[in-house]
Amino acid sequence: MDFAGSGFTHKPLLRYYEDSVESPLPTVPPVIEGLLRERGRLVIAGEPGVGKSLLALQLCWSLATGVPFIGLPVAERLRTLYVQTELEPDLVEERWKLQATMFPELERGWLAHYQDIPWVWSEQVESLADVLLKGEFEVLVLDPFSAVCDIDDENDNAKMNHMLYQQLDGLKRFCNLKALVVVHHFRKPQPQFQSSPTLASLRGAGLGQWTDAAMLVLGSREHNDATLLFDKVRAYAPLDPLMVTMDDATLKYSYSTWQIDSVNLA
Repeated sequence: MDFAGSGFTHKPLLRYYEDSVESPLPTVPPVIEGLLRERGRLVIAGEPGVGKSLLALQLCWSLATGVPFIGLPVAERLRTLYVQTELEPDLVEERWKLQATMFPELERGWLAHYQDIPWVWSEQVESLADVLLKGEFEVLVLDPFSAVCDIDDENDNAKMNHMLYQQLDGLKRFCNLKALVVVHHFRKPQPQFQSSPTLASLRGAGLGQWTDAAMLVLGSREHNDATLLFDKVRAYAPLDPLMVTMDDATLKYSYSTWQIDSVNLA
């Protein structure tokens, strides 16, 4: 889909230093306090099977209901669309129901699930844009990015930059989204990332530079009556003073509820 040729126009901006002093641009408001601000991009990443999708689902519910997300305040309720391209629809429905028991009643139209398997981005992105606009959705969550990404080599800088900055950002602007979230995987296991993952552990060229914030989940994968214990969650925001970095936090998942037990704010 060519966003530039589909009714979307982007006005160029020229501002001198004096402009920033005399009439500064308004501060961009947050979507989630301390984690993500409007028009921001968030990546939720980790090893396969540690519960990234469950965390993403809770994010969806928090945004749609206004309930804090893992203890972080949500600025306002936002209509949220969750795109899942791997799980069967009935499994997604089961996970929805688990989440629903932990949140207040949700009004119709605030949260939806869109699915089409197999997914071919170039063929389906126009339909996705139509769904976003007709449903007046303000947040898009793509799970997982690897299935949505229409690229044969995620390490190809040119192709990834086109996908991230032209396609995904173009869709965000075209549909006037307040936030874009992608669920993604780490690279193949490497010793230096096992105890302290960083943005360098994300799979795919340029993804670490593209994202505004990343929650990197390192999971123990210890199962005990549907309980998973996760070691760390980190939110990175280089160059963004409105964000905070959370280090040495314990993230616990139990019966579809995530909580941060302790957070050191830097």
